[in-house]
Amino acid sequence: SDEAKYESSTNRFAIIGDAGYAAAVINGSVYGSDASPIAGNAAEGRDSGTMFRLSLLSAPTFPDPRTDIGPHEFDWSV
Repeated sequence: SDEAKYESSTNRFAIIGDAGYAAAVINGSVYGSDASPIAGNAAEGRDSGTMFRLSLLSAPTFPDPRTDIGPHEFDWSV
């Protein structure tokens, strides 16, 4: 999908902020992450913002084509 092409590996933390507020997401692993805008809608009372997601990057097919198969654990903190 188009969203997947903006995914990047996460180097243990990401800082998300604006002029008045910031938060850090600490990643206990080296899985991927992505950030995308959330559109606001005044009629629904919804502000705009940013969605940050931890995700699982696709693994290489060599030397182990089964790398992404099976359970995975995510450790994170805000």
